[in-house]
Amino acid sequence: MDNSSALRLDGEPELTVDGMEVSGAIIPHLEQAISEIDWDTLQIIESQDDEGRLEIVDEDKLYQLLGLRDDAMEWNYAEADNQGDNEGDNDGNNAAVDERAAADKDDTECDTFGAAIPVDDYVPGERVMVHDPNKPIMDIGTVYPSMEDFRLAMRQFAINREFEVKITATDKSRFIDPECNWHIVGRTQVDGKSVMVTVLRDQHKCMSSARRKTTTATSSYDTVWKGRQKALKQVHGSWEDSFQLLFNWREEVMKRSPGSVIEIDLKVQDGSFYFRRFFCALKPCIDGFLEGCRPYLSIDSTALNGRWNGHLAAATAIDGHNWMYPVAFDFIDGETEDNWTWFMSQLQKAIGHPPLLAISTDACKGLAAAVKAVFPYAEHRECFRHLMQNFIKRYGGEIFTNMYPTARAYRPEVSQYFYNKMAEAASDAMEWIEKNHKLKWKRSSFNPAVKCDYVTNNLAEVLNNWIKDWKDLPICELADKIREKIMILWRKRRMIAQKLHGKILPAVIHQLKARTKGLGHLTAVKADPFAAEIWDNTTTHNRHVVKACMRECTCLEWQHTGKPCQHALALISAQDSSLVHMEDFVDEYYSVERFRNAYKTIIEPLPDRTQWPEVDLPFLVGAPLPKRGPGKYKKLRIKGVLEGGNGGKSKKTAKQDANEVDKAAAEEALKEIKEAEKGKKKMIRGKRRCKRCGEVGHGETSYKCILNGTKKKLEAVGGSSTMQAVAESGDVDMMPSAPEIIPTRESIFENSPTRVTR
Repeated sequence: MDNSSALRLDGEPELTVDGMEVSGAIIPHLEQAISEIDWDTLQIIESQDDEGRLEIVDEDKLYQLLGLRDDAMEWNYAEADNQGDNEGDNDGNNAAVDERAAADKDDTECDTFGAAIPVDDYVPGERVMVHDPNKPIMDIGTVYPSMEDFRLAMRQFAINREFEVKITATDKSRFIDPECNWHIVGRTQVDGKSVMVTVLRDQHKCMSSARRKTTTATSSYDTVWKGRQKALKQVHGSWEDSFQLLFNWREEVMKRSPGSVIEIDLKVQDGSFYFRRFFCALKPCIDGFLEGCRPYLSIDSTALNGRWNGHLAAATAIDGHNWMYPVAFDFIDGETEDNWTWFMSQLQKAIGHPPLLAISTDACKGLAAAVKAVFPYAEHRECFRHLMQNFIKRYGGEIFTNMYPTARAYRPEVSQYFYNKMAEAASDAMEWIEKNHKLKWKRSSFNPAVKCDYVTNNLAEVLNNWIKDWKDLPICELADKIREKIMILWRKRRMIAQKLHGKILPAVIHQLKARTKGLGHLTAVKADPFAAEIWDNTTTHNRHVVKACMRECTCLEWQHTGKPCQHALALISAQDSSLVHMEDFVDEYYSVERFRNAYKTIIEPLPDRTQWPEVDLPFLVGAPLPKRGPGKYKKLRIKGVLEGGNGGKSKKTAKQDANEVDKAAAEEALKEIKEAEKGKKKMIRGKRRCKRCGEVGHGETSYKCILNGTKKKLEAVGGSSTMQAVAESGDVDMMPSAPEIIPTRESIFENSPTRVTR
């Protein structure tokens, strides 16, 4: 079996590489794409995830490593070939052109003169209005569809020719150059709409205007906003009509991709029909998930930021390269239990009831109830990241860092060890978790057969980030844009799949071989070539049992991921490389065959909306909600307090709330201090007595002491002569003393300079 037939998709016609040409030139890299890749020579940059494990190479990097080029590069190659043909340079002609010319020369040797009798469909006098908006032509007789198109083309023509132009005040159909005699006239024709160039004086005597500085007029925000809405309406159609167009879009998709599940739900109120919700799961996505992906779905929603304040819900899977795999998406008006139940019901209609399925969600109660109602036998996991965000709002402390090893440990006894440490320190916190988070959030409780050990719902966040730039489009355009992005993604990954060979994905094998390095701390004590005890020589001194033939290790990582753990790699790498192949120890979910099955069916391209089937509805479908309030529409998600935001509050409100929180915290701290001081002896401090003058109420260095201060102050106490004598002798005892006071119990407490206990 040759390479061309091996790479051919189901139902795809058989093509030959030699016959594929673009503008007369064979695409040079197509033959190279068929050849196999030597993975040992590829240099893949290794990166680690948040747990220190090596990650599989990124999709775009792998696309480049395989030597693949996107449409833009192919177009550049075709343009380069065309330019070489137009120049007529014999040295620049490619080999394909020379071969074609030689073939034509051979054909001319046959007697075929007069065999060609050309026939055309030309109508004399017919006007064909075809022009390039970037390079318009202003020759006499050129026709434009309308006066508006003529004026736009005229401005672009002036920019290309580097001269200034303006409309004359007396004749709106006449353009002139204010610096010379150049002018042009466009007249409306008999049909009242089309415009023809009737006069052209193409003589310029002015200098170029390309280097002149121009000023841009400023416009108000409302003017710019209305202009933007007008432009969006011309490009994507009106917002109100987009809900009616969904039915036409559905018919076109179902015609080209039968088996897809596309449902539109309406709401009837007062005899009128309003859009309510929409679900779409394309047939290639459904088949690829069931045949090529692991039985794991990540479900979440993101808010739309257009005129409708609805939500885009999505179910996302994961392929063998750990790449995001869109399965289905939905438009709903809110994250209610009713909407989630409808979404899960449509998803069940698309994928059925797989015998093995794990569903990961956030802490949304409505979604949890919907999953339990529609997929009662599926393993329901809860995002650990959302759980911790709710947890740290109520509890904090160093002890709760054990939550992370509790969630990420594979062995139940290890997870329970860290959980018990927290339960002993804060039993109320663990009771809160058991009461409010009953879903599975520990790896040790996951089903190993799923072969996906993710504890977070980040897969859904990747999809939300993938479409964030298009969430303000009208509903019909948004659905078609998501389909288009999936179509491009499928084509790109299908080209990667055609380059792969072997049993297991080469990137996975490369990842495992890289992990075999740095295992010197592990010692294998063999009981058999593929069964051994693995001793850890670090401070942990752990010992695990590995049975490579059964793909088992007592650390349980191999069973949960489907890829050998470090203990298994220590045993496998100790074998003779000629007898052992790494592919034999990796689960089938990482096989090349499954990766090809995931993307083997193409996402059918669609024409523009003017070519869609017209669905004749007996009613008009209105928008789900009236127009939003005045002001700018928010395009960015409101960040929570834990993410550095203020929860959508204004600065004034956020500041007031912060002050109230600080005040409450201060009052709580003061209350705790008062409670701590209860039962202690109260200390009473009396007034101080001066050691110099004996007075109460000040110290010996205070200005209140009569012995401190100026000469006048001393004279006021005992006279100038007495003060002078005291000053000369330095005897303080000569100073008149205060009258003797008999001490009492109250005076002792009041006048004692030290603390006295009752």
